[in-house]
Amino acid sequence: MRSAQYLVVIEVLNRMQGRDLERMHRTLRRYDRQSIEAAVAALEQAGVVTVSGQTIKASPALELLEQLDVITV
Repeated sequence: MRSAQYLVVIEVLNRMQGRDLERMHRTLRRYDRQSIEAAVAALEQAGVVTVSGQTIKASPALELLEQLDVITV
């Protein structure tokens, strides 16, 4: 099974407007809220995603890595 952090990154890549946290909880329903929120917090701390209110977005660095095809989804 993929980690919650991995799935959070997949959810935010290619979403210009970001991803609503509540919708992410529904999409990743196999994980409990605490696991998803811990994943988001860890990814934000590492600079992988940004969080503004209830919206999670890919960080500029993550977006650039994806644009350069360093990572692909």
